[in-house]
Amino acid sequence: MPAVAYALAGWMVLLIGVTAVAEPSRDVVLFGAPAQTLPLLAGSDTRIVTVSAAFTIVRGTERGFVRALYANGAWLVLPARGKSCVDLGGWAT
Repeated sequence: MPAVAYALAGWMVLLIGVTAVAEPSRDVVLFGAPAQTLPLLAGSDTRIVTVSAAFTIVRGTERGFVRALYANGAWLVLPARGKSCVDLGGWAT
């Protein structure tokens, strides 16, 4: 069981790193209440796609927007697909 936990933790670290450095998707999800996540968008060249009680999905318009979100205080930014995290359609464009 510890091996599974280590593998999952490693996968999350890799996903977070790739998102911050390579920005594989224009759409990303910020976890937290809107009162916490919306102020993080200031100066980040993003557009709001979806806002819910638990997460906000934004679309970056220029390279470096994920790093700007982290610089503004975001604690976790992950790639998002479509209109929500559970959308099984194609990758967002």
